[in-house]
Amino acid sequence: MIKQILGKGSVYAKKNKYGNRYWYLEVRYLDENDEQHKKYIRGVTRRDAFVNGDEFIRQTNEDIERINKNEASDCKNVSFNEFCADYLEKVCKRKVKDSTYLRYVTTFKKNLSPQLGDMLMKDISTFDIIDCINKLVDTGLSESTVKKAYLLLSKCFAFYKTVTGSLYSPLEGVEQPRVRVDTGEHIKCFTPAEMEQIRLVSTHCSDNGTLKYANAIVVLAYSGLRVGELLALTWDDIDLINNTIHVGKTISQGVVQENGTVDYSLRIQNMPKSKSGERTIVLHPYAKDALIRMRNKSDGSEYVVSTENHNPVSPGRIYKTFGSILNRCDFQVNGRTGVHSLRHSFATYLIKAGLDSDSVAVYLGHSTDAITKKFYIHDKENIARNKWLQSAVFCA
Repeated sequence: MIKQILGKGSVYAKKNKYGNRYWYLEVRYLDENDEQHKKYIRGVTRRDAFVNGDEFIRQTNEDIERINKNEASDCKNVSFNEFCADYLEKVCKRKVKDSTYLRYVTTFKKNLSPQLGDMLMKDISTFDIIDCINKLVDTGLSESTVKKAYLLLSKCFAFYKTVTGSLYSPLEGVEQPRVRVDTGEHIKCFTPAEMEQIRLVSTHCSDNGTLKYANAIVVLAYSGLRVGELLALTWDDIDLINNTIHVGKTISQGVVQENGTVDYSLRIQNMPKSKSGERTIVLHPYAKDALIRMRNKSDGSEYVVSTENHNPVSPGRIYKTFGSILNRCDFQVNGRTGVHSLRHSFATYLIKAGLDSDSVAVYLGHSTDAITKKFYIHDKENIARNKWLQSAVFCA
């Protein structure tokens, strides 16, 4: 959290590998531990960088002023519902993706408000937090859902502690929950033969016009891209000569409006899921072939995957296409088999090809290899023996 803006630093221009030049303005600040950091604000022109930097500084100073002059006494007498709703609207909404903000709001309304809503923030104890988490676990919610609730509580009470100058948070001493519910279903990791069949079926459905977005499935299967990253790609991001894809945008759907309703229109966000999400990846030959077929059918569209009207495609269409392709395959599907299974499969086979986890984390856009190791590497006992991708992944 930013405690104090120290001022602007240098501004410089930098070109990406496609020759596009961006300007970056350095802004220096102190965090809550009085440690100095730098943040770089980007603009298309030098003036844009300064305008964006000034806006960032203005908004941040407003937040700091609200905290410093604050209504500390008022905050101590506010309910959890009031404080958390204010925190989400005034703090979180500016700092996270629209889809992440929507998830926070849903977690607040469905899982936290019914239990803690009317309690005063100052009266909520550690045991109240433990009871809240335990009830979520007892209702059979997934580990992911319970952890989201815990993390939102942590963020909310950390901000409350900063605002009020309190020395205590009821989250102190409460460990992140570990839900051990085995439903028997795990994210599917496809075998090389199954991946090949998915590719062949997708290509066939594209060639005969059965499924409009079948080629997109091939790109996902052999690039490890997230669905949102693929749908935000424009042809300027694709370099078919040097066999690379530049990932720097994502697509989101679902924004909570001021009246509480949700706007499900698509939005292109010029930031990936995390800072590590902006990256340039090498094209697998199969992904390149699919992109060439898509380019030939693009009809002048700016987006790599687009509707008939050259607009971005909603993620739901890709999910539906993938389900149709799986129905045409002759292998049995066990476990959870969403489109994200393709990303897990690709990550696993990169490891089997001999790539280290750090390299795979960079390729997938993970902030650290801890996420890669925990959630994306399947079939660990056969890693050393299986070399399926060794000669196939990056050979153009």
